[in-house]
Formats: sequence, C-alpha cells, structure tokens
Amino acid sequence: MLADGFSTRVGRRAAYLHRDRINGRLRGRKGARLTAITNGGVIPDRFDYDVLLMPKGVHIGTLNEDFAFESLAGDIFQLGNTSYRILRIQSGWVLVEDAKGQPPNIPFWFGEAPGRNALLSVGVSDLRAGLAERLEASGRPGPDLAPGHLRPGTRGD
Repeated sequence: MLADGFSTRVGRRAAYLHRDRINGRLRGRKGARLTAITNGGVIPDRFDYDVLLMPKGVHIGTLNEDFAFESLAGDIFQLGNTSYRILRIQSGWVLVEDAKGQPPNIPFWFGEAPGRNALLSVGVSDLRAGLAERLEASGRPGPDLAPGHLRPGTRGD
C-alpha cells in the first residue's frame, strides 16, 4: 500500500514510496518524509476523553472517544446521576457545565436509547418488583423480575 497507494474517484493517492522493481530499489516520494515525521507513534487500543466540569476544571469522569466524536457543543448527556451540557470538545477533553437536571438529548453511544430520569427509573423498578411479587404469589414459574435478581438457569430476558 505504501508503494501503490489506494484508489479514489480521481485516481491513485497516498503512494509514499517508489518501488523500482528493475533495479531493486526503494525510495521515498515527495512528501513522504514529512508524513513519516508528523505521523509517528501508535494508535491506542482504547482512548477515553476526560470530562472536566467548568469553570473550575474539576475532573468528573471519562467518555469513550466514539461518544466524544459524535457529540457537539450544546448536547446534554448523563454521566452518573447528573446531566451535563457540553461546552467544548478538545483533544482528549470534554469541557462541560451542569445542565441543572435537564434530561439528556443524546443517547449514550452504546445504548442508543433515550435517557431515563430518576422518577421513571423508580417507576420501572417498582413495576418489576410488583410483577415479581404477583408471579410468586400466583405460584407461576418465571424469572424473578426484581432488579438485580435472577433465578438460577434464567437469563432475565
């Protein structure tokens, strides 16, 4: 790939080396040296952005790089129990402010679902506990629906 580059609509690009098959020589093309110097290093397996609460710059957590790349200034997301508004995204940092309880307007990257506020979460938990009590009282088999509990051999779906 370094000698052949890759194909685009306008032709081949990014061929940094010239391979002379007849004389058995390899030499750099124009711009190859600068590219090698400015793009040295490795890509980390995992890269998280530090989340800093402004204006004091207090470190409050981290975000996955994919989530940070997809986010924009003004987006509200939830980290822990608190929602934050993104002020700015920089190299390795996401600068935020307290969103003062506003619900998140972007889903978490891995979940792709709208966020739940505390009231809805308590309601879902109460519903699951109530259903588990009714199933147990009726003597019908089924998974325990109380949060955090599963009967042996069930997956909880």
